[in-house]
Amino acid sequence: MSTKYDLFVADASSGKIRQLTSGNGSNENPSWAPDGRHLVFQSNRNGSTQIYIMLLQDDSEPRMITRQGTNTCPAWSGYFRRDTKN
Repeated sequence: MSTKYDLFVADASSGKIRQLTSGNGSNENPSWAPDGRHLVFQSNRNGSTQIYIMLLQDDSEPRMITRQGTNTCPAWSGYFRRDTKN
């Protein structure tokens, strides 16, 4: 049996824990977007390891954003920042 991981977030003030992923596969290596609203992670839920993104505020389903090869360890660049001034 292979190890399966899911992603959770905990509210520091209330202590409430919310499960973000479930089902088939293992979901690992999450990275928060600079906007604090999106989470990117790797998952093998469809067989190969790909990168998924989800918007946390509306409980949206994760969306696969890579489709070929093996894609692991996603990370946001500093390019997209909320405090950038034009």
